[in-house]
Amino acid sequence: PRSTVRLNPSRATTERPYPDGPMIVKDSTKENADYAWLIAVARKQGGTWSWDEYTRNFEHEEFTRILASERVCTDCHRKARNDDWIFTRFEAP
Repeated sequence: PRSTVRLNPSRATTERPYPDGPMIVKDSTKENADYAWLIAVARKQGGTWSWDEYTRNFEHEEFTRILASERVCTDCHRKARNDDWIFTRFEAP
């Protein structure tokens, strides 16, 4: 699998913890596929991150929000809690 992580440009910062406002989007591609099957979104407002994931099985299918608890995300991201819960560091161009 391959993932690409993007940060909304108006909120791009190398600062940690992140200030309020960023939206970080990760899209993942399965092996031997050239389309995203998963999109994960993290948004920070009021000093707190919210987490959403969307998935699809086929390239021309609409994405559907996964109705799992945010705990699915935070359990994994707990490993990055000292970096404001985000694994990937933004590097300014």
